[in-house]
Amino acid sequence: MDTLAESCTEAEYQRLEEIFVNCSRYELGFWEMAWTLER
Repeated sequence: MDTLAESCTEAEYQRLEEIFVNCSRYELGFWEMAWTLER
């Protein structure tokens, strides 16, 4: 990831970080729902 992000501007890097954090939150929510069998 670091190698791919080397050519990014600071704004692009911040946007990628925001996307990563959001994806991680959605994945956590998915696994929490699966664990509790929520529908």
